[in-house]
Formats: sequence, C-alpha cells, structure tokens
Amino acid sequence: MGPLVHYDGAKGQSKIAVLAGKGKIVTANYVAHAEFAHGTAEIDLGLIREQGHWKINAFHVNSPLIF
Repeated sequence: MGPLVHYDGAKGQSKIAVLAGKGKIVTANYVAHAEFAHGTAEIDLGLIREQGHWKINAFHVNSPLIF
C-alpha cells in the first residue's frame, strides 16, 4: 500500500448495553478512509472498554490492493 498520503478521519459510534450477570458493556466501532501511495483503503476498528481501559477487539483493512 505504501506510505500514508491522506487521512480523512474516522466516523463511528459507541454503544452501552446492560446485561444481566455481566453488567455494563461499552463498545465502539469506527470506520476511517485513507489514501496511500498505491491506492485507497477503508479501515474498520472495533473497541471494547474493560476494567476502565479501551481495548482493540477488531481491526480490518479493506482495500483492492489486498487480495
């Protein structure tokens, strides 16, 4: 893909669910669009908040450059 040329920022949302026996679960999902030296990509990021810290639980790079 090459070096990053332009980053358009990320858009997304967070969700809070309260489940019996598990308590409060906070998750977030974001999608970012970026241009690299050899093409474009969409980056999907999933996060979960556990014990006061955000952790990445999904990371996907979608691009026609990746088979």
